[in-house]
Amino acid sequence: MPKTVRDHLLSALANLGEAQLKNFKSKLNEIRLQKGYDNIPKGVLEKADPIELTDKMIQSYHEIYAVVVAVKVLRAINESQLASRLARNTRIAKAGVICEGSMHKTVRDHLLSALANLGEAQLKNFKSKLNEIQLAEGYDNIPKGVLEKADPIELTDKMIQSYHEIYAVVVAEEVLRAINEIQLASRLATNTRIGRERTREGR
Repeated sequence: MPKTVRDHLLSALANLGEAQLKNFKSKLNEIRLQKGYDNIPKGVLEKADPIELTDKMIQSYHEIYAVVVAVKVLRAINESQLASRLARNTRIAKAGVICEGSMHKTVRDHLLSALANLGEAQLKNFKSKLNEIQLAEGYDNIPKGVLEKADPIELTDKMIQSYHEIYAVVVAEEVLRAINEIQLASRLATNTRIGRERTREGR
């Protein structure tokens, strides 16, 4: 029996790990949609498993546009391989509705990508250093209790909430360099165009 569009969409979402599924839902809730469509409420998305999420997307956007949206979101969370496979399998890519650069990554996306690339031990190390780093005047360290159980998504949001986007990146770069994640720090600086020279402001 040939696979349906729903089957392919479900397969893509089911291939996301727990953290990336959460990331997908977060991005899905804020993505800019075509006129006439509304974002699925955060409360509906939070507890949805891949099957419920697939059905909710199709119910909200119908099959073709649900795939268009899914591909955009997958690309935005760095799941390009899954996005390409979904577009190819559903043959929607050739319809001209999906463009590789159709969604520009935000500062939050780049910061989250950097934190999501840390292993468990290094994420713990990052949080520890973040709690003790010397900050620019007017900023306070995020309490240890808040940091301890935060996953990369929660940590990203907490940093932006506490420091706003630009200074959150400056702080993240400093901490990444302090824990010897030089490559991640450089990539974050390059992608956000908030260079290393900005980092020194907080010292």
